[in-house]
Amino acid sequence: MLYAKYGVIYQASLRTGYKDELINAFDSETDPAILPVFNNQVFDMEPSTVKELIILNLQ
Repeated sequence: MLYAKYGVIYQASLRTGYKDELINAFDSETDPAILPVFNNQVFDMEPSTVKELIILNLQ
């Protein structure tokens, strides 16, 4: 689901190294189908959500 929505921006960030557009897209997400995915807690990490983990890995 996330790759279907953000795949083009993600591939561009891999080619260019410029990740701000992808991070901004995550931060401004309002789709009610995607928000619950972003807000899922990641186990074995400090209290962290999927969105926070993705952004951490991008930085």
